[in-house]
Amino acid sequence: MPLTTIVPISDILTTNWSEHGPGTAFYEQVNEGIGSYDDNTTEIGTSVDSATIKMGLSALPGNFSFANTVTYSFRAYATSGKATRYIKFRIYGSSGTSAITSETTISLATQDYTTFSSTMAITGTNSASSWTNSQIHIYWDSGGTGGGRISTIDFSIDYTATSSGGAVSDYYYKNLVGRM
Repeated sequence: MPLTTIVPISDILTTNWSEHGPGTAFYEQVNEGIGSYDDNTTEIGTSVDSATIKMGLSALPGNFSFANTVTYSFRAYATSGKATRYIKFRIYGSSGTSAITSETTISLATQDYTTFSSTMAITGTNSASSWTNSQIHIYWDSGGTGGGRISTIDFSIDYTATSSGGAVSDYYYKNLVGRM
């Protein structure tokens, strides 16, 4: 089955997060992909409990039908103290209200950038239309004990392709049907 990777491509809402690095947008700080992370060069951070950030995700291939698995990869660290902090996130459809995945939690207890990667549960509507203009919503839970930073976010999606073969086949099919 085909595999694709999506990353943040737009800012939707940022509450109590700051960006650290060149560029003027939050998504620009975290969208380089896990294979080319740059940690302290571009990153977002917060020290405010319940800080929220919502970002739009890149488009899926035209032949995307539905996701089989979604694997997240984050590079993150806790900025100070010994207490564990949490990054909580999930993927939503374009409205930002219908969750596609369950909430996932990353526990941060290290002051060094670490890669966190695992499979997310797909719990909502799982179709090409539900994934179109999808969003990542991230919540910071410090328990009142400190901050953290994220340098990279990406999602690898193993998906089932449409049987029509994509845009070229759709074009020929529409023209053939139109002639009948």
